[in-house]
Amino acid sequence: MGALDEHAVAADAYVKIYHVLLIVRITLAAI
Repeated sequence: MGALDEHAVAADAYVKIYHVLLIVRITLAAI
């Protein structure tokens, strides 16, 4: 079950990175 937890953590990290990139993109577009 440890592997599943690692996948969940990785997925969560990808989601956070995706949101950060999305915010940066919107911010640059707004300038």
